[in-house]
Amino acid sequence: MAELERAMKLFKVQKFDLLFFTIVHDRHWIVVCANLLHKQWNVFDSIHSKGKQSPLKKQANNLITNFTTLAQECSEFNVNVGSFARVDLEDYPKQDTLCDCGFFGLKYVENYDGKSMREFKQEDMARYRINVAYNLFSHPMNNAPKERAFKDELAA
Repeated sequence: MAELERAMKLFKVQKFDLLFFTIVHDRHWIVVCANLLHKQWNVFDSIHSKGKQSPLKKQANNLITNFTTLAQECSEFNVNVGSFARVDLEDYPKQDTLCDCGFFGLKYVENYDGKSMREFKQEDMARYRINVAYNLFSHPMNNAPKERAFKDELAA
């Protein structure tokens, strides 16, 4: 409750169109979206195939239930997410590997507009990994000494 109240105070989250949550379980990532724009819940899993439910369906349902309860208890959050339907989109990019679910999750957050997912491909992931690493390394809030990043590599 404290985190939701803090987010509402600092960022006015109740005015956002989309709220994204990540779930990591058994080294697999999925993204759950509270789609305030279209009054629905969306779940994105980069490894499930058409017509099949996500292996993390139970965890996604738990998150939806828990956030709904939390939102109802928070007087300032005036959106009834409990009335939202769960709409699982079928047409969005899926991974071809067993190791890119976290990066696909990031791409879902970047490319979903609440109605459709902009296209991206498995082939984009190598370049995307480099971009994410560079952005983390060069971010102004990264206070770690830059030479420490290569310490183990230089010793080898």
